Amino acid sequence: DFTRMALDKRWVEAEDRSGKGGGAFCTPMRAAKQSRVMMTFSGTFDSLSTLAHELGHAYHQWLRRDMPYFAAGSPMTLSETASIFNEFLITDSELSKTDNPDEKLMFLDMNLQNAANLFCNLHSRFIFDNAFYAERKKGLVSRERLDELMIEAQKKAFMGTLADDGYHPLFWASKLHFFLTDVPFYNYPYTFGYLFAGGVYNRAKVEGPSFADKYIKLLSGTGRGTSEQIAMEHMGVDLTEEDFWLESVNRVMSDVEPFVKLVGDAK
Repeated sequence: DFTRMALDKRWVEAEDRSGKGGGAFCTPMRAAKQSRVMMTFSGTFDSLSTLAHELGHAYHQWLRRDMPYFAAGSPMTLSETASIFNEFLITDSELSKTDNPDEKLMFLDMNLQNAANLFCNLHSRFIFDNAFYAERKKGLVSRERLDELMIEAQKKAFMGTLADDGYHPLFWASKLHFFLTDVPFYNYPYTFGYLFAGGVYNRAKVEGPSFADKYIKLLSGTGRGTSEQIAMEHMGVDLTEEDFWLESVNRVMSDVEPFVKLVGDAK
């Protein structure tokens, strides 16, 4: 059991202590064939979800521990597969175990807020990136124009669901991701990864335990091809077709009806 091994070997530093910064990350130690997870565990479900996410990264790294250096990496589009898969796993597990309406509502709300963030917030960043690079080809882009592009991107991504004062013209200045010149379009892989992991999770639920071997091979091989090649080789899925992506979107949409019903019952 990888999680038990990682905890027993103290690969996770999660103490909640005074002065410790927030956030969480996982880093590989290639020479030692280990990983380290750094976070603060506060005992909440959110902390548990974060731990599961980072342990997903650690597991992904561990599966590639014996591979040649350049085959041990992953394209950014596949780097979030195991981490997001773990989030789906524990949330679904908790949902299936509880009969408490308030708890069910909490888990469904978390699912839908996360989806809204990936489908709208992250998508607005991708729209902004596209617009910025198109304008930059023509010359320098002023701060005022960057503000305009940011608002236009948010309006398009959120499709008018935000209040008039809900837009953030300086969002482009507040996110480090926009300034990573060596990794353009840094935001895009998160939405791709969320949907890809959702599609993988759907197949795991349908196929059951027999999917485990495919899953291990998929994660182990993410440094040996493109996303399209990996999906076709290990799942027989053509990522250029809509079906796979729509299945993942429908998985999210299936939470809407029970969420609305629970909200109505709570009134």
